[in-house]
This record gives sequence, C-alpha cells and structure tokens, in this order.
Amino acid sequence: MSKQDLQQLNQTFLKEDLAALFVSIWDFCGRCYLFLKIPNFQKKDEW
Repeated sequence: MSKQDLQQLNQTFLKEDLAALFVSIWDFCGRCYLFLKIPNFQKKDEW
C-alpha cells in the first residue's frame, strides 16, 4: 500500500465516522427534544 492509498482510506473512514457521529448526535437531540416536549404537554393539560 502506498502512502496515497492510506491517505485516501483515512479520508473515507473519516467521512463515515463524521456521518455516523452526526446521525447519533441528531438522534440524541431528537430524543432529548421529545423527552422535554412530552412533559410540557402534560403540564399544559393540567393547567
């Protein structure tokens, strides 16, 4: 394997890692949003 091949491989892995990281952060934010949103609806109903 040449140095260029390794660089290309690293870039591919990096892109996939960033995409996976973004998806997991997005998922986490979505869950937090729903978790915070649902109790708020319940509180409004109580008022």
